[in-house]
Amino acid sequence: MFDTINAEETANIILLLQNGKAQEALERQMENYNPNSPASNYNVGNLLSNLHRLDEALEYYDTALFLDTHYVKAWYRKGALLFYTDRHPDAAKCFENGSVETL
Repeated sequence: MFDTINAEETANIILLLQNGKAQEALERQMENYNPNSPASNYNVGNLLSNLHRLDEALEYYDTALFLDTHYVKAWYRKGALLFYTDRHPDAAKCFENGSVETL
């Protein structure tokens, strides 16, 4: 999930999540945020999704996909978020894009 930061910081963020401290995990992730990194945008999107800040999460997934249209994990997470919010046709397009990229 946290592709762009070191292993120790990744472990710290995961521990915060496991201990119900998602907001603090997001704050830690933002300290390492790189707006030009698809993985960094994906990671922030995941944390925002965890906090049920779904519209904001979608923006970060979109940025990750703008930076790397082949980012299959971002297609999947965006599709899952859209499906969860009853935007099924848009979700299906994301899943299709993600699956085409894996062929």
